[in-house]
Amino acid sequence: MRKILFSAALTAIMLFLYIPAEAKGGAYEKGFGFTAGTISGIGFAKRTYKTEMEGSQLGFVAWLADNSGFIDMGYQKINFINRQKSVGLYWLYGAALWLKTDNSPYYGGPNTDGKKIFTYSATLMPGAGLGIELGLEKHLKLNIELPLSIFIEYSRSYDYMLDRFPEGLDISIYPIPQVSLIYFY
Repeated sequence: MRKILFSAALTAIMLFLYIPAEAKGGAYEKGFGFTAGTISGIGFAKRTYKTEMEGSQLGFVAWLADNSGFIDMGYQKINFINRQKSVGLYWLYGAALWLKTDNSPYYGGPNTDGKKIFTYSATLMPGAGLGIELGLEKHLKLNIELPLSIFIEYSRSYDYMLDRFPEGLDISIYPIPQVSLIYFY
């Protein structure tokens, strides 16, 4: 699983450095900052506007330790409905992927007799919604968004008491706000 997490992290870093708008002859506007949301991902964000009314954002964060780790990657498309100098209303759609692994000796609680339990989960979060962009300074913009997100989570762990790998699939829908703070250069 660690190889999968490393491969996904490397892929996300390569994608983070390359956004199609930049490869097709430059971008109208591009920026770098932070994001936290269900479809935008959590962590560092790179936002690019191909035109004044259309853009995309990629979010990424990874954390790997001895016993656990996670990777979160999100990509969203942005289409403005109305855009003024310091404020804009837009609709967005996209998806994020959250990969998590845990190989902790205490994860399963006291009934595991100190044995390790290996657990991993993958959550796909597609969604769509509305957002507003507020120009705070000349180059700094705050984006507040409200997508309706679908959580599709698959998890699997080894249960030493049952000596098997139980798995689970959960699907739920939530309207969860997300926010991005982007510095445009």
